[in-house]
Amino acid sequence: MAAISSILVALGTSILALATFKIVQSNSEQESHDRRERLLDKVVDWATEINSCGLNADAPDYVVARGMKAIRAHTLLKYGVVFSRNDYIKSIVEGDFNKELAADVDRVIFALTAFMFLERKSLGIDEARKGFAGTALNIIKEVEEMIGQGATVDDLTKRFAHELASAGNALLIKAGKLTASLAPSG
Repeated sequence: MAAISSILVALGTSILALATFKIVQSNSEQESHDRRERLLDKVVDWATEINSCGLNADAPDYVVARGMKAIRAHTLLKYGVVFSRNDYIKSIVEGDFNKELAADVDRVIFALTAFMFLERKSLGIDEARKGFAGTALNIIKEVEEMIGQGATVDDLTKRFAHELASAGNALLIKAGKLTASLAPSG
């Protein structure tokens, strides 16, 4: 009788250990899933903010009253806030979504950096390169080479404004699909 009770206790302990393992594993998977969702939300928020920066409808009346140059400077400030998060967003993508989003984020960062540099130049801001570092300086060198090859600042500004909108939209579409794939299936 003692042997049967020992076997039953061992069996019960094994079942309990297996159930505990499954619960811990499920919690770990859920935490990982939730973390990826939170990080993806940050990427989506960043891309959405980039798309909204180009809209001048939210410029305060006193900025609008000063004319187009003031509106462009206001827009440049809004892009600057988004630009400050480039490295953070890039680190999220490289760490968790490299295959899915890296090329799109790189495209947005390139267009954003080029656009901001060109806007600074066209607004006559002294030291248009000031505040840029690392990868951004490499992008600026490429843009300066384009200017050296005969491209105008205005034409390049328009080109990169269009590229920024296009790249931002492409990133939002891919991130949206990725968000949908992360949603729990029911």
